[in-house]
Amino acid sequence: MLFRISNERKNFTKKVHNLRTKRAAWRSRKFSLFRRCLIAKVLGLSQIVYSASMLETPNKYASLTLIQSLLFQFLGKNNPDKIKRQVLYHDYGNGGLPVTNGEIMFKSRPFA
Repeated sequence: MLFRISNERKNFTKKVHNLRTKRAAWRSRKFSLFRRCLIAKVLGLSQIVYSASMLETPNKYASLTLIQSLLFQFLGKNNPDKIKRQVLYHDYGNGGLPVTNGEIMFKSRPFA
């Protein structure tokens, strides 16, 4: 059991570290808000979603706030939010950018 917890913590923290590294590389580019949302979902969150669906995350609520803050720091270029986060979760037709909602993602996991 100790090996399993240690292994999950290593895998999940490694994915979060990779997300931070990628985010730092992407930050130097001049992307539009639409493109930043797409990059965050496709290249960043897909790794986290896969790990979170297979493993129990260590302290899932702290992990959720960390991932959400990393995501919105990248989307807002480290500036305060100009668009409410709840609006960003909506589809294009409803005036939002379909940003992945981390809270719903963690609740939908089989280990929740």
